[in-house]
Amino acid sequence: MALYYEERSRNNIAKLAANTRKKAREWFDWCCENGIEVLVYETIRTKAQQSANVANGKSQTMRSYHIVGQAFDFVMTKGKTVDWSGYKTATAKKAIAKAKSLGFSWGGDWSGFFDCPHMQYEYKGYGTDKFTADKPIANNKTGKQGVYARDFLNIRTKATWDSPVAFKVPIYYYAQILWDTKNGDWVQIEFQGKKGWYKPSFNEYWYEKDPCTS
Repeated sequence: MALYYEERSRNNIAKLAANTRKKAREWFDWCCENGIEVLVYETIRTKAQQSANVANGKSQTMRSYHIVGQAFDFVMTKGKTVDWSGYKTATAKKAIAKAKSLGFSWGGDWSGFFDCPHMQYEYKGYGTDKFTADKPIANNKTGKQGVYARDFLNIRTKATWDSPVAFKVPIYYYAQILWDTKNGDWVQIEFQGKKGWYKPSFNEYWYEKDPCTS
């Protein structure tokens, strides 16, 4: 069972421009991994939608990063419940700090006009990110592959973010990806005789070579 708003959030993130989409997915995965429930309720926006937002005071510019696919709006949640006043909670502050560490600018830091749901990724400037498709992930690997954790990873009992943690792989520790056992974009991980589930993304979660060896 996925988090209540996970599918909706991922579908919205998929509409973003390529580099913004990648960073937003990394942020959302991190939130899921750390039990932080959020809803990404809006991403891409048409000029007509933005014009209406300016007219009713929800926005102050037609140069919105939503129009060019470089922004998303989010709200804190708990199950089905959304918390529009939750941006000052400790959990929200962690999520916001993580997004900023990935290069996003937060609308809650703006002066004069606060936009707490808003995250934008300037990339190389307004309109510089392009709407290109994701590169297909190689899925023809078989057998076992030795890898090293990029962070402290909670390996799950099932191929979902909200399943219980089976065990942890500490940062830089060696584990193995079992490519023959897959479930969607999750694979089975083996660590010190234990098996669980995680995603095989090398840019986000695993090193293919020992990072402690020059």
